Amino acid sequence: MNFKTEEEQNRYLLFYYLSKTFIDAGATEEEAEQKASEMILKNANNLFGYHGLAYSLGKISLEFFCMYFLQNTFLPKESNVAREVSEVHKELWKELDDMFVNDSYDKLELAMPRGAAKTTVCDFALSVQQHAYGSSIYTLVCGRTEQDAVEFIAQTRQAFEENQYIIKSFGNLIDTRNFTVNKLE
Repeated sequence: MNFKTEEEQNRYLLFYYLSKTFIDAGATEEEAEQKASEMILKNANNLFGYHGLAYSLGKISLEFFCMYFLQNTFLPKESNVAREVSEVHKELWKELDDMFVNDSYDKLELAMPRGAAKTTVCDFALSVQQHAYGSSIYTLVCGRTEQDAVEFIAQTRQAFEENQYIIKSFGNLIDTRNFTVNKLE
């Protein structure tokens, strides 16, 4: 879809994923779209701001969290190098929602080919979501090399310090005055 403005695109994402959430809960498509529209109207004053509607939806949908809050990584635009999301990514987001949001099970083994975005989805996106909502306070990072792990942590930190969508909805999540914040701690 082509959108005239980023705001229009973000409103579409919010409506689409709200509707999808209601459909997943058993509503018909028509009912889901009606409920989504009502929620958007009810929260019109704070759709994307601090603890707004997007914040609430991102807590229960990793897919929405990625497509909105991490859109520079997951949503193809002229200003980035993101590729189209595949069905495999959507299945992976659903599995991670079942595991982390719905707490349906505790262990998951993935065997996927190189380049399937396992690290981007399972390490980066999931870590950012879980830390943003305070669902996780520690993440153990392992990489093929120490440098791989350090780069992962730097990318995650950059999301909290520079991502305008996260800062707008969550506020400043990194407090270097009161906490140790470096590449190894």
